[in-house]
Amino acid sequence: MSCPEGLAADPSTGSGTLTVLNDGEAVTADPLPYGTEVTLSEVEPGPITGATWTGSEFFDSTFTIGDETTFEVTLTNSIELDLGAFSVQKTVSGNGAHLVEDGTEFTVTYECPEGPAFEAGKGEITVTAGGDPVEVTDLPTGAQVTLAEVTPSNPEGGTYTDVTWTPGNTLAIGKDTTAEIGLDNTVELNTGEFSVVKKLDGAGAGLISDDATFLVDYEYEAGPGFEAGSGQLQLTADGEAVSSGPLPYGAEVHLSEANPIDTEGATWAGYEFSPSTVTIGDGTTVEVTLTNTIDADEPADAGAEEDGTDDDGKGGDGKDMPRTGASVIGALLAGTVLLALGVLLSARTMRRKRA
Repeated sequence: MSCPEGLAADPSTGSGTLTVLNDGEAVTADPLPYGTEVTLSEVEPGPITGATWTGSEFFDSTFTIGDETTFEVTLTNSIELDLGAFSVQKTVSGNGAHLVEDGTEFTVTYECPEGPAFEAGKGEITVTAGGDPVEVTDLPTGAQVTLAEVTPSNPEGGTYTDVTWTPGNTLAIGKDTTAEIGLDNTVELNTGEFSVVKKLDGAGAGLISDDATFLVDYEYEAGPGFEAGSGQLQLTADGEAVSSGPLPYGAEVHLSEANPIDTEGATWAGYEFSPSTVTIGDGTTVEVTLTNTIDADEPADAGAEEDGTDDDGKGGDGKDMPRTGASVIGALLAGTVLLALGVLLSARTMRRKRA
């Protein structure tokens, strides 16, 4: 400040300091000579956690002291909250990850409690599998943010089992920085089953007991999320279904049957699966029927029956049939006897003539 020349003040200039609080209360300077020209300026205020001073403005910064009056001045400081951001990037892992298509949407919620200079806040964002990180900006520095994921719907053939936040699902917002958060969902491949029931067909089916056993082999090649596998089922002829137990979703299973044990009086003619290849579903059981055909063997005396005779030489109607073999022998014997008699008669005749 500077005093008027007419006052002959020594010194003719001077300065002073006022401490003003941020409470809206006015602070009055000590009395100054009438006509003194006063110029005001502000010492840069100290730092404030979570905020930055952006400027100051007096109304008025230069004035003249009046005659026993108080000149009122307003000083306005501008301060802005420091801001920061966070981002979330979505990934999917596990042996069922292939079931989740790129672009599948997931919802993430966030919230933060009230702070020293800001209100509580909350919101939500949508992130996509295989997509770019999604940012939430203009959050107050120092805000303690908690993230959560809305439970997603399971994909067909899989189940979401774990959620992993990297480095975690809580964070503090920093000034002019973006906290990078990773969100990974683990998807486990579901399982299903198939069952096989045994049926018998053919004239020899009645010769097979209910506890007769049959072996069914199955195998499947490796697929997305699972390795190749194989196994064997033991069936019985009682019509009870036998299950494979859990197998990976999507596996294409091929079935075959080991040769059944030979049965006396019958011959196995073949088998048929319906169907012979199955695709494992999501928590379902594919039902398969295995039908074996068995033919009854022909009796050992079937040839005798075919020429119309029984074992006792009778015809199929029970009447005696001519025994052609015995008749021939009898005729031969009779002929021999007659021939011998003829020879004897001729010999006697010859003797009588000589006598």
